[in-house]
Amino acid sequence: KCTVTAPFNGVVAEQKVREQQFLQPGQAMFEIVDAGKLEVEFMAPSRWMSWLAVGTSFRIQVDELRKSFAGRVTRIGVRADAVSQSIKLVGELQDNDKKLRPGMSGRVSFSRQQP
Repeated sequence: KCTVTAPFNGVVAEQKVREQQFLQPGQAMFEIVDAGKLEVEFMAPSRWMSWLAVGTSFRIQVDELRKSFAGRVTRIGVRADAVSQSIKLVGELQDNDKKLRPGMSGRVSFSRQQP
């Protein structure tokens, strides 16, 4: 008999506990997803760092929807992976289609790719 307040508006993606179950301090009760503003996480070759920057535009072809969306890079990882010679990028989509869901996959492309 309690009220649970989430730290942001979102959708319950997974209920991790059931009624009458005891919890330990800090144990997660729900997984809440903010489906309002989706981010795209992807890896890019670290050699692209010579021209990649926050704000660089890209397109993502979402496999599940067979549709392409425009986006822009919002964050660039601080460390390149030496083995795969890649770096993590995070971007936001400029088009917000109601059919997009967290966890969908696709292929990202840049109009300006340098050797």
